Amino acid sequence: MEKIKDANPNAFKYLSDKNPKSWSRAFFETDRACEAVENGFSECFNAVILLCRHKPIITMLESIRVIVMERMNVMRRLAENWVGDIAPNIARTLERNKDHHKYWHAIFAGGFEFEVRHKNEAFKVNEQRKTCSCRMWQLSGIPCAHACSAIFAINKSPEDYIPAWFRKEMYMRTYSAYLRLVGGIKSWVPNQLNKPLPPVTRTMPGRPKRKRRRAAHEGSNSGVRISKVGASMTCSKCLEPGHNKRSCTNNPKEKVVKASNSIGRPRKDGKPSGVE
Repeated sequence: MEKIKDANPNAFKYLSDKNPKSWSRAFFETDRACEAVENGFSECFNAVILLCRHKPIITMLESIRVIVMERMNVMRRLAENWVGDIAPNIARTLERNKDHHKYWHAIFAGGFEFEVRHKNEAFKVNEQRKTCSCRMWQLSGIPCAHACSAIFAINKSPEDYIPAWFRKEMYMRTYSAYLRLVGGIKSWVPNQLNKPLPPVTRTMPGRPKRKRRRAAHEGSNSGVRISKVGASMTCSKCLEPGHNKRSCTNNPKEKVVKASNSIGRPRKDGKPSGVE
């Protein structure tokens, strides 16, 4: 955090206001088999419903229901074509850790413990408890390079230490349920209760927005205008960050304008373009 503060004070303040359990692996709970810090599920869902989120509520929910049904069928077919019992992404991560184990040397320390060393670095591995002092084995559920070195030292296979959450049986159980069948809207039984009235129609200025509003720290996408709330600003008068020229009380500074190369064809009189 001190290094972040030196690099960008605004980033330090932004992170200080957030719960570290949501963005720092040092505060993540172990035995969850998830070390990801990004919110990929929400981003994927927002991208999928982009074409139907502007529809009326019933039509939108029906579209999302069909999308979920098709997605679940796709995931079932993918799992049926797996080569082996472990999920492909997990298997690739494990293979990468197994390749890196050659840089580490495991020293037996009694019981189920090993000291895994590389030059001046060392980590403590407990093969029975499935722990490593680097914490990546506990966080991700996948044996890290240090754990793989200790496991190979006792002539065992790291694949045997992959939890059931990443295996084909659990994956198929996750997608074993099916959504209930629903007929078309014309086949629905009318409700005998009073129908809710729609809100008063009010035409808003401009073209209706379909994409979600992005936060100030998110990058713009294809020219989308984003909110400047929370963004860092620089004064055009004194060139200092943190305020604008309306509230500036400092003395003005001259901007350093870099000389630019002439653009366009040379003039007939021999002078560069833009010179009178």
